[in-house]
Amino acid sequence: MELILQIFWGLLACEILNQKERGVVENTTLKRIREITEKMFNEYAITKLEHFNQKTCLLHWILIYSFTNNKPDSEGLFAQMVTDRLSYGHQFLNIIQIKCPYLLRYLIASLLLQGNITKRGEHVEYLSDICLSAVLSEKPAYSDSFT
Repeated sequence: MELILQIFWGLLACEILNQKERGVVENTTLKRIREITEKMFNEYAITKLEHFNQKTCLLHWILIYSFTNNKPDSEGLFAQMVTDRLSYGHQFLNIIQIKCPYLLRYLIASLLLQGNITKRGEHVEYLSDICLSAVLSEKPAYSDSFT
């Protein structure tokens, strides 16, 4: 199972380098990586810390894709995935607050870059509320223009 996971990490890197469309990356590779890591965690093949680190790496790769892809549908992917409660719950936002608080700046920038946020035809306004609560909780640590 670990070898398959490594293959999907390599596939994700190739898709980012080749500027693949968001649907390809999100619905195949990212989804599969998430499924494999969840399965490995549920089968006790990896520890909680390893599971947490896998999600942290996934978050960083999503950030790279979101800010390096030239396709218009990739703008704001980072913010949308971090704040997508239906698919990911609060796990990505928790990772940012616990392990990678510096990613909060990128989350804000991603929100600003994407403008109007729509998902499956519905206007999603709670994204800014979620980010606002995260920014307020991290306020003592940051004093830059984004946060």
